[in-house]
Parts: sequence; C-alpha cells; structure tokens
Amino acid sequence: LTPNYHVQRMFACARGDALLSVQGAGEGLYITASRRDADGAIIIKAVNLGNEALDISLELPMASGKAHIEKLSGAPDAENTFEEPELLSPKSSEVSFDGRLKLNMAAGSVNVIVVRA
Repeated sequence: LTPNYHVQRMFACARGDALLSVQGAGEGLYITASRRDADGAIIIKAVNLGNEALDISLELPMASGKAHIEKLSGAPDAENTFEEPELLSPKSSEVSFDGRLKLNMAAGSVNVIVVRA
C-alpha cells in the first residue's frame, strides 16, 4: 500500500461533524479540529511539512482524557517496495493527559489524533 493510501484512510476514518477553531499553528504546521457528534470525540489532524520535529501543546475543552494517535512519517524520498512494503505505514499509540495534550510532530509527518474525555 502506498503512503497516499494510508493518508486517505487515516483522514476518511476520522471524520468530525462540527469544525472547531484552532489557533497557534506555525509555519509548516497545519492543524484542523472537529467534534464527532456520535461520541463527543475531538478529532485533530496535523501535518508537519517542516524538516524538523515540533513539540506542540494543545489546550482542549476537557480537563483530562485519552488520545489515540496515528502517525505516518518517514524520509521525504522513502517509498514502500515489495522488499519493504510497510516502510511507510501508520504507527499507533495511546496517551493520557491532564490539562494540555503535549505531542511531538515528527518532521514530514501526517498525524490523526482522536481525543476522548
């Protein structure tokens, strides 16, 4: 599967119903946020086009919760091959937070974060 396929799947499987305001995205960092009506989850999609990783801190409407993170990153010239079909594939993790959600956006990464209280 291609990296393009993975990005499309990541975005399509994490759709919100109401767009939320996002402030503070910097140069090369693009962020959108939405709320899903079915379960109240907040869905954050963040793309770091820069050549360096960025540490970000997000203020959310809930004081604490858990975040499921799906991240796709790799070298700009990397590609999946028959020998290494999963070289560029999303990696998942789960984190808990109190107050602010602190994340590392790898260089050249696409990130989908689903936050629940």
